[in-house]
Amino acid sequence: MKSVAKKSKDIPNILLVQHDAKDRHDLSSILRRNSFLPVAVENGTHALNLLEAEQFSALLIVDEVEDLSAEELILLATEIGPTLKVFYLHKEYNEADRKRFLDLGVVEYLENSTNRNLVINSLKKYI
Repeated sequence: MKSVAKKSKDIPNILLVQHDAKDRHDLSSILRRNSFLPVAVENGTHALNLLEAEQFSALLIVDEVEDLSAEELILLATEIGPTLKVFYLHKEYNEADRKRFLDLGVVEYLENSTNRNLVINSLKKYI
């Protein structure tokens, strides 16, 4: 079986979880143009299955995940990969949520409407 997350040692692979197909495609393209290898999935269950089979540089969650809460996905993902760096882009940013997600181990919590260059810079900073 071919590895889904096959990567060069120099190219960080990002597991992208985004339920909206168009947004998932657009963000994958941006990641690719910025020297990342995205593996994009539509739900948390698919993401967890991949995390059990492959090693990723980071997990990027965008907005809500259809089949799990973001908190559940983060907790389960970091249980599978304790050193996994998790980034969360949320449509309804607020400071209380930011603190809560950082306490769960999220490296960066940003508003989904954040300029994509800032998201890329954040990924490059932590990976």
